[in-house]
Amino acid sequence: MQYYQGNSLVNGVCNTTFTEMYSYKVAGGVVGKRLRVTRTVAYADPTGYGPDPSTMDIDLNASFDYDSEGRMISEQYPQSGPNMALTYDSMGRPYSAVDQNAGNSGVPGATH
Repeated sequence: MQYYQGNSLVNGVCNTTFTEMYSYKVAGGVVGKRLRVTRTVAYADPTGYGPDPSTMDIDLNASFDYDSEGRMISEQYPQSGPNMALTYDSMGRPYSAVDQNAGNSGVPGATH
């Protein structure tokens, strides 16, 4: 990363860290996931007058729901990500997966 201070070009460093955190229900199924993105920008200004290092965090949260038999019935992702509704046939096999935000079906009436 570079920026100009007066007529001098100053180099900088941008570090990005990704941290994944999960939440579980008692039966062990994942019910939540958080992706934290931390970005720290520091400038190598030899004059000492450059901007101070800055840090920014962004949290992206996803959630998951299950039915009484432990099958995932919904997945919701952050921002404009998919919001999936999942259904199963009487044998417990995946029957459909529909993105409720877009109306797209990933498994329309699958046969086994």
